[in-house]
Amino acid sequence: MKGIQALRDERDALAKQVAALEKTARTGELAQAENARLRALLDLPKAGQHLTLASAWVIARTPDNWQGEVTLDQGRAQKVAAGQCVIDENGALVGRVKEVGKHWAVVTLVCDPALSLAGQGVSSGVLGAVEGRTDLLPKGETSFSCLTAADPVQAGERVLTFAAGENYPSGLLVGTVRQIVDDPGGLTRAAIVEPAADLNNLGQVFVVTDFWEVR
Repeated sequence: MKGIQALRDERDALAKQVAALEKTARTGELAQAENARLRALLDLPKAGQHLTLASAWVIARTPDNWQGEVTLDQGRAQKVAAGQCVIDENGALVGRVKEVGKHWAVVTLVCDPALSLAGQGVSSGVLGAVEGRTDLLPKGETSFSCLTAADPVQAGERVLTFAAGENYPSGLLVGTVRQIVDDPGGLTRAAIVEPAADLNNLGQVFVVTDFWEVR
């Protein structure tokens, strides 16, 4: 019969094997999830547009209601640069790179008051400014502003990025108009937009490091 110590050693060896198998299984699950996200991006319709993407993971988040920023684990070494757009696995706009280190980058989320870029309504064709606002930040929403009373933007309309000569591409989905409100002066209006990206549950994201599009 085996001695008590031999049985203990065998038990410990089996426990290590089980732990190794469980780790391998978890790694496999993560790889499958990442592959699914990459496949979703490859399946996106990008007529007249080609995006070069750098995969990154969110490793930190600004813990307050005054800023909407996240930190990524990729930086200059992966060709990430300030001004580039960041999208999720569905191609929805997450934000724009603000600051870059060798292996990290800070991203301003689409709901942050510091973010501003050009946008366009899909059905109306109206051009405006996608701008974060302090009052909308706690709700995770943004605005599509500089609209006039004659602009036929309506609730339910999707808003995309629009760029002419900028270092970010047109056609990235920002979100959907939830409500139209008059600005305090009464001369312009703004659309309250619910971002398409789930800004509260960001994990793997993709930085648009280069793009080519036909107009």
